[in-house]
Amino acid sequence: MGYVTRLVVVVVVVVLGLAAPCLASAGCKSKDYGHGSVVCVCDVGHCDRLSLPALPPPGLALMVTSSKAGQRWNSSTARFKAPTDTGWNDVEVEVDASTTYQSILGFGGAFTDATGLNILTLPDELQEEVLRAYYSPEGLEYNLGRVPIGGTDFSTHPYTYDDLSERERGDPALHHFSLTKEDMEYKIPIIERAKKLAHPTPIKLFGSAWGAPAWMKDNANITGKGKIKPEHYSTWAKYHVRFIESYGEHNLSFWGLTTQNEPTDGLTEGFQFNAVGWTAQEQALWVGRFLGPILHDANLDHLQLMILDDNRFFLPAWADQVMSDSVAAQYVSGVAVHWYTDWLTPTFTLDLTHSRHPSLFLLYTEACTGQWPWQPLKVVLGSWVRAEEYAADIIEALQHWVTGWTDWNLALDMKGGPNWIKNFVDAPIIINAPHGEFYKQPMYYTLAHFTKFLPEGSLRIGLTTKERNKEAENLVLPGNKRKKQLSERRMNEVTSLEDIFTQFWTSTTANRQIKEVYKIERTISENYAGRAKKKKRIRDKKRLDEQSSQHYGLSHVAFLRPDNSTVVIFLNKGHDVVQVGVNDKMFGQISLQLDPHTITTLSWRSSDTSWDIEHFRVASLIVRFVPHVSSHLTSPFITLHLTVFTTDTMDDILSSLSGVSVTAHENNPHAEHPYFALYKAKPSKSSQQERRNEVLQARKEARYDVLAHLRSIEETGETGTSDDNMECEEVRARYKRPKKYRNFVMLSEWLVDVPEDFAETYLAVPCPVGKRSLVVAARGRTRAYSKSGFMRNQFPSMLPGGNRHTCTKGYALLDCIWSQVNKTFYVLDLVVWFNQSVMESDTFFRFEWLKSRLLEGAPETQHVSKLNPYKFERIPYFDCSPNTLTKMLSEPLPFSVPLDGVLFYHRDTHYTHGATPLVGWLKSYMFPEILQVSVPESVLLEMPAKYVNLPTHIQDAKDMQKNKTEKMEVSSSSKKKTKKPSTNNEESEMEASAT
Repeated sequence: MGYVTRLVVVVVVVVLGLAAPCLASAGCKSKDYGHGSVVCVCDVGHCDRLSLPALPPPGLALMVTSSKAGQRWNSSTARFKAPTDTGWNDVEVEVDASTTYQSILGFGGAFTDATGLNILTLPDELQEEVLRAYYSPEGLEYNLGRVPIGGTDFSTHPYTYDDLSERERGDPALHHFSLTKEDMEYKIPIIERAKKLAHPTPIKLFGSAWGAPAWMKDNANITGKGKIKPEHYSTWAKYHVRFIESYGEHNLSFWGLTTQNEPTDGLTEGFQFNAVGWTAQEQALWVGRFLGPILHDANLDHLQLMILDDNRFFLPAWADQVMSDSVAAQYVSGVAVHWYTDWLTPTFTLDLTHSRHPSLFLLYTEACTGQWPWQPLKVVLGSWVRAEEYAADIIEALQHWVTGWTDWNLALDMKGGPNWIKNFVDAPIIINAPHGEFYKQPMYYTLAHFTKFLPEGSLRIGLTTKERNKEAENLVLPGNKRKKQLSERRMNEVTSLEDIFTQFWTSTTANRQIKEVYKIERTISENYAGRAKKKKRIRDKKRLDEQSSQHYGLSHVAFLRPDNSTVVIFLNKGHDVVQVGVNDKMFGQISLQLDPHTITTLSWRSSDTSWDIEHFRVASLIVRFVPHVSSHLTSPFITLHLTVFTTDTMDDILSSLSGVSVTAHENNPHAEHPYFALYKAKPSKSSQQERRNEVLQARKEARYDVLAHLRSIEETGETGTSDDNMECEEVRARYKRPKKYRNFVMLSEWLVDVPEDFAETYLAVPCPVGKRSLVVAARGRTRAYSKSGFMRNQFPSMLPGGNRHTCTKGYALLDCIWSQVNKTFYVLDLVVWFNQSVMESDTFFRFEWLKSRLLEGAPETQHVSKLNPYKFERIPYFDCSPNTLTKMLSEPLPFSVPLDGVLFYHRDTHYTHGATPLVGWLKSYMFPEILQVSVPESVLLEMPAKYVNLPTHIQDAKDMQKNKTEKMEVSSSSKKKTKKPSTNNEESEMEASAT
């Protein structure tokens, strides 16, 4: 089962309260079944779709709301204002984009037999609408898909791909392996249709096995308690490979595999359906000695292998035991988690797992509601309670290093099946085949508030919270004598852990109070621990202060999207209207009124400059901005060329303002570049560190001045534009491709001044010997340009927009090093992908986005083919600690050509044109001298015999360039003097020769 999440900077709010009148939003054909809220009905004549409105201009925020009262995906705008200290807000939150955590992989659901069977019971038009509701841009925009390997309980019968008769003893060579009717009718066709609707976004498919063939198990049964016989470990691994290869024959490639669905089920006495039992040690043995090597031999080692695939109750112990096996650890990429015991298991299990194994991603791979025996109604049409449970669990998981959330069945029938063992559950979409319609549950719209706003690559960022009007003693803080009362749930005051569990297990409404009870149990346990140690008490108090909004039933999480917009998500389980102040240091504050039982997503631009703007607003901006800049441009090395601004967009303004020419700085190892001082005005004798600081500070001030000025214009009404027009103003969402690429590449300087915080603020990228190239894919062809803008080559590729057959749409721009030796483009940096620019993003984000886009979004680029004649390989980055740098030079290089040198990128630098002091360059043999880092003896042998030290080397190179320039000038002047007049015929011959 699965459920994955995408993140942007958005605010989502869910509030619990009393029932309100049903007022369905536009587009939703609502129907009330008496379970607290409404479903949206889709039939042949009508089905609502979810479009994501464009973000408004800076200073405004997009707000999308769904509620128990019947709102479904209602959009509006909110305006930032100057922060106030009036105390009117109940809760205040502040976004901290400087603090980052994990990035998002995505969201998705499972392509089970039950899903396919139910979809096919509908008319053809509605079949398409179900898949569109999940995987298209007009739906949830899922990008993950879980595919069962064989049957599950949500099949019509138990089966595998190699079932034998009772007379047959086994099939170690898998001669009888074959896909079944269920694959050919219910899975593969449905996945293929979903892929077409999701295009160009690829669907990351990952497989999970439930049961194994009976002859492989020690209980001789597909179902129930039983393990794989040790003699069949290799066969079971090959079984997985045959599954991947069989789906590959239908043009379905997989992104990942889990090692077993809920391995503890097969260790449980009396377990009734498909299962295979594993302990962590056994799983490590199988992965390290069988599955991993066999996947490698089958050229499937690109698959992301995920261990556990069970409840977080078993963390971090399961991950610790598997990863302690060094052989198994090299094949493991992530940890798959199920949500079913989240109410029972504290979140620090996720934190500990990430802390001990930071290289592993955490991904929720299964979730559903209605699964417990004490829940008699498996499908509850219109349940807002279940929608809130989904939202609460997603937020909680994302707060603790989880990268995505995968739901279980995409669609079920009115009973919550079919399920051969009658283990019925609920789903976001319920199909009513006899009536020819399906219902979108409140869970569906709750998911949309995450999946539509949080695409792959979104980064979780810091979010601090404080209450303004409520007294601190109402919270359970370490040292408080009062215990928090559970009046909302009609429970008595709790004084001990024993009382909690006694009340819980005797309560007739236990299933509704699970999360509330465990939250109190966890808080009280923290109180007891807090009294034991003073440091622990202070730490707990700080954490509870940050989460003090839970007094109102609020929880929240914030993200930064790849397009640099911000998203904050609130979940309010209180009964009252809550006034929340959302603070952004750049823009000010938005005051929100969160109604009971409401989920609201708030998203705004962080630093985008592509919005349309009125002509006279541009003029006003120039009047304010140009004098400020020109007053600082006093260096004799800089000439400022002022032009008349007649443009309508901020892109054109910035392009015009960038017309600054400068002489080359002495620390520049490359040729002279006209945009070297684009963001700074400096005397030539200033130190490299001073210029670094000036660049960072100038960028912050310039952005603040522009946005503050625009905000002041809007507040004073200078533009004459009404608020309504301003709020409805269209935004340019795509990056405008430049016409020329001369001096586009970001270049480096010799790393002369090493900052004190070098290890913490810089990333190292080893560079192979080759030619620096800017690769541009657009309009069905790919071009490689030199630093000076000369087009070196034109060819097809599998990059977005790179060939005329499969990739005509989109636009990609990569900063690469071309190696003529092995015909490979080694990718240094990502600038644009699918029309989406990341130039204004920091280095770490660009590198991570490059990793996900190139390795997972376009794996075809790493192989030579007719449509991709040259490989594209990403160069990994390393932190700059001395041990890491030494290890980087000691171990084999990530490329097969010799090492040229190492680039050092400041973590906060954007991708700028020309040389910048925020990117440094050193040869590997210079490490001991400049960085005081030890290097292998083989590296020191590469040092030229004439090399003395870096300053001397820079001066020698400068003198050499000067002599070369003088010789060229002399040669040019002598040619002019000796040049004779030529006849017309001679001129024609010269022109022909030049051509």
